Amino acid sequence: MPGTCTTQHGLTQALGLIENFMISWKKILTYGLFLFAVQFVIGMAAGFFSPGTSSLFSSGDIAAFFAGLAIFTHLSIRKTARTLLHAFLVLSVYWVLSIAAGVMLSPLLGHVPFLLVALEWLSLFVAMVAGMMLGLFLRHRKVSA
Repeated sequence: MPGTCTTQHGLTQALGLIENFMISWKKILTYGLFLFAVQFVIGMAAGFFSPGTSSLFSSGDIAAFFAGLAIFTHLSIRKTARTLLHAFLVLSVYWVLSIAAGVMLSPLLGHVPFLLVALEWLSLFVAMVAGMMLGLFLRHRKVSA
C-alpha cells in the first residue's frame, strides 16, 4: 500500500504536535512544590537570622527573588512549548500553597501586613518574567552555538 507510509508519517507528526501543546501537570506540580519549598526555607531562615526586621527589601527578599529567577530560568530552558502558561501555573501552585501555609502559620507568626505579602508576590512575578526571558535567551543561544 503506497499511502500507508505517508499516512503513518502524518499521524506521527500530528501526535508530536499534540504532545508539544499538552500541559505537563506533573512538571507544574513539581516546580510549584520546589518553588514553595525554596521560598519557605529562605523565608524561615531570613526570619530566624534577622527577626523583627521591617525593611522593605531585606537580604531574604533578594535571595528569594534570585531563587525564583533561577527556578523559572530552568523551567524556561527545559520546557519549549507553552512555556509562559507552564510558568504561570507554577506560580499559581506556589500562591495556593503560600496562602495555605500563611493561614496555618498565622497563629505562630502573627499578623503580616497585606502590602508586604503583595510586594513579595509581585517580586516573584517579576522573577518569573525575568526568568522566562533569560531562559529563552539561553535556550536560543545554546541552539545557535
